[in-house]
Amino acid sequence: ARINHVIANPPSHWTIDAVGEGFDRTCAELFTNNPEVAELAWLEWSMTDLIGARDSAGVSPQDFAEASGGFGDQEWLGLRVMFQPRAVARVVQHDLSALWKSLDEGAEDVPIEQILGEQGCLVWRDGEREAVQKGASYGNLIELLAGDEPDDQTIALAAQRAGEILGHWLNEGLIVDFIA
Repeated sequence: ARINHVIANPPSHWTIDAVGEGFDRTCAELFTNNPEVAELAWLEWSMTDLIGARDSAGVSPQDFAEASGGFGDQEWLGLRVMFQPRAVARVVQHDLSALWKSLDEGAEDVPIEQILGEQGCLVWRDGEREAVQKGASYGNLIELLAGDEPDDQTIALAAQRAGEILGHWLNEGLIVDFIA
């Protein structure tokens, strides 16, 4: 697989470290009956690529709660968050965390756990998303989650879900700054 990848994608970057970029796509083509191989190749590349990322401290949930305690509706709807500079995400079909840990343990026959439905896998450098990463506000996120022509209950559920997502991002240390 490595040889096929290098032949099809000869190095063109200033550093040989970039030769693995796109290896997940090569694996997807070569291992059509084992899609978890491509997902694991993506995970490995993402972690390797993040080695050179700069450290960025995340906003703690406590600091965020203190700073946003006086927010009104307009501040919440206009809230914009800044993420870790090198976080990457992908939709996956397999439990990559379990697969990765089993490889580290040297297991011979690893059960391939397929996730029911698609889920996102997020990789970032610890210690240092799509629409929101491109500048959408918290209000835009609620609108996106609520869908077209929502009723009041749908909007309330979307706002609750957006709050859960924001809390998850804060707890994981993904948000490094915010403005209202």
